[in-house]
Amino acid sequence: MSIRRSAERLWLSAAQASGILEIEASKKAVAALETALEAATNRRAAALASHDEVVSQHASTQQQLTSLMQRRESWDSVDVTRFTELTAKEHALKGGISAALHERSEAEVEAERAQRSYLRAMQDKYAAEILLGEKNKLLSTGVWLALLACNTTIFVGTQVLLQR
Repeated sequence: MSIRRSAERLWLSAAQASGILEIEASKKAVAALETALEAATNRRAAALASHDEVVSQHASTQQQLTSLMQRRESWDSVDVTRFTELTAKEHALKGGISAALHERSEAEVEAERAQRSYLRAMQDKYAAEILLGEKNKLLSTGVWLALLACNTTIFVGTQVLLQR
């Protein structure tokens, strides 16, 4: 068990020194921000649809009111009731348009903020991966040079011993 624990500690320290843990943390952050971006985008789409629906209902109500007003001289009691209902509906829809527009604006701001955060996290992850790649290049070059020096020393030492 202690060998396993030692191996885990060794891997953890190597991963921390090389930057692998930082990249893993970046991947998790990107995944979380991607989920937040999707939620914000869905909220924005719903707010846009809601606003469009309220505007459409308002336009329809105004059209019905205009049609009713054009034949005002021939109204009967049903038309008066209809006019009252449509007027009340129009006033309610005006407030609904304001609320839907406010919700739409907030959803737009939230979606833009989520997108900026997501892109910033992607840039950070990309930079960490580039840095890890550069560290790996330096490490492998250093190891290669050390092995070359070792091999050269063994070769020269063998040649010196064979010449005696």
